[in-house]
Amino acid sequence: MDTATSAPERTDTSISAGGSGKKRRGERIRTRCPINVKLWETVDDNIKTLLWNELQKYFVYPPRSEVRGRDYALKKMGDRWRQWKSDLNRDYVQKNLPPFTEYGHISQADWDTFVADHTTVEALALRKKMSELAKKNRYPHRLGSSGYAGHVDQWRETEQRFTAASKPLLVDPMAERGKNWVWARNTDQVSDEGDILFETPDIEEVTTNLQQIVEKERSG
Repeated sequence: MDTATSAPERTDTSISAGGSGKKRRGERIRTRCPINVKLWETVDDNIKTLLWNELQKYFVYPPRSEVRGRDYALKKMGDRWRQWKSDLNRDYVQKNLPPFTEYGHISQADWDTFVADHTTVEALALRKKMSELAKKNRYPHRLGSSGYAGHVDQWRETEQRFTAASKPLLVDPMAERGKNWVWARNTDQVSDEGDILFETPDIEEVTTNLQQIVEKERSG
């Protein structure tokens, strides 16, 4: 059993024999949360309580931190639930593929409803609009529906790991806002030596310019 000795916001990176907290939450929300509920906020409170109770089997929170830990864990679950539904739409609905081999817990009836909701005239028009906007964006992010909030902890952990190994990253001199902008637009891959792999040359150029500006300001 894990003991979460740090603040509740670090729960996501705790590890037990069963795998990471992030993976564990992902598995549970896929099997417990209905795919046809529109908003995380309207997911039944009993389901959220069940998810929280199951998570506590693997994590022990410091005294008087349970409320903060629950709020943080459920927020992360909501991020992953929204991302999963977005992935279902992209990988299965838009490709006219069934999800049952990968996600056998989804019933045919629930899938039919999900497909219908994501192929309405309104949904298709919105998808087209978002696609057109993405094509105009020279610096698209890769965050999915979870947004920045679903990734910041992972980015800070990566930075800390390379700092501890005395391997500086290109983003190290930047303020947090600049770091987040860069991380949101790369491939989430970093070489063993700390080289960030960028999605496009344009994004790499902007990142290098940001780093040089910060270094120049620091040197006066």
